Amino acid sequence: MSAASKRSGVDEEARPWVDGLTIPQMLKETVRRHPDHDALVFPRLGLRMRYAEFGQQVDEVARGLLALGIGHGQHVAIWATNVPQWVLLQFATARVGA
Repeated sequence: MSAASKRSGVDEEARPWVDGLTIPQMLKETVRRHPDHDALVFPRLGLRMRYAEFGQQVDEVARGLLALGIGHGQHVAIWATNVPQWVLLQFATARVGA
C-alpha cells in the first residue's frame, strides 16, 4: 500500500465487491443488500425509486424485451434523453444479455 493510500485509508489493491459480477448479478446483490435505498431519483419528474422497486421494474422491462424477441447476443441501440426509462432499459438489456 502506498503512503498516500495509508493516509487516506484506501487500499488501492483491494478488490471491489462487484469484481467478477455481471451487471445483472450486481443489481440483484444491490437489491438484496439495500432494498430500501434510493436507486433512481429524478427530482424534476418527482420520481424516487428504491432498489426493490427498481429491480422489479428492470425485470418487467426485460420480460418485455424477451416478448419482443430481443435476447442474448443481440445488439440494441438506445437513443433517448436523460429519462428514467433509459436507465431501466440499460439494465434490462444487460439482464437479457443483449
